[in-house]
Amino acid sequence: MEINVSLIKIKKLLGDHILEQGRFGRTEVQAIWIESKALKQVAEKLNSDPELLLNWLENLSVMEMDGNIILNYFLRSHATSASLILRVSLAPATSQSKVIVSTVTDVWAMAELFEAEIEDLFGVTFKDTPVVRSISTEFKFAPGSEGFPLRKSFRFSKGERNEVTS
Repeated sequence: MEINVSLIKIKKLLGDHILEQGRFGRTEVQAIWIESKALKQVAEKLNSDPELLLNWLENLSVMEMDGNIILNYFLRSHATSASLILRVSLAPATSQSKVIVSTVTDVWAMAELFEAEIEDLFGVTFKDTPVVRSISTEFKFAPGSEGFPLRKSFRFSKGERNEVTS
């Protein structure tokens, strides 16, 4: 089933949770923006619906744009080769504060490492995560550096380099 044909199904399935829908950049892949509070519910519906079967989280990317943290869930179906990008926007109170969103690891197990990286580097807390994890324990950020290393507001201390220790 082509994902473009399925947009009617997706709109029926997700209803009021869709904030915006359109193509992802210059690709033919459809992207839908949803409310962050509905992420878990939407993920479960997309994964379990027998016509869509978006059962593979191909990638989870994050970016900061205009002070907001944007999560992009790249979804694909093993059964139908359909694909969809699910997008969520989170607004931190300050450039140093964390934001909270539901985990999707119980929907797509492969989300675990993506979420761990995003938590360490962007300050996104995934609530109801099954295990406590961190990926950046081997990295030593310069003393005095505060915040989250991949946010635009992050500044390394002057004159010191960050190095991976072995």
